[in-house]
Amino acid sequence: MSEVTAIEHLIMSQRRWSPHATGQFTSLMHDLILSAKIISRNVNQAGLVDILGATGSVNVQGEQVQKLDTFANNTLVYRMQTSGAVCAVGSEEMAEPF
Repeated sequence: MSEVTAIEHLIMSQRRWSPHATGQFTSLMHDLILSAKIISRNVNQAGLVDILGATGSVNVQGEQVQKLDTFANNTLVYRMQTSGAVCAVGSEEMAEPF
């Protein structure tokens, strides 16, 4: 049986092979992982909280925007904003990159 390794542990263990690592990639990955966990939790509880259905708006692709899409987009944008590891963020839920 293979051993399961948490992605955070894997990233930290691989840093030793890169002596010039600044930690920015690790920080970015941590924020992406945290965002994914927050989004996953809300997907699993979607029927319990008011996060299902359409918002009534249309995205840049001309598709109906779903509440869960908006939540996921806002979560990722917020985490990327606060990380300071990226210059811009864009998605189909946004008319212009941030």
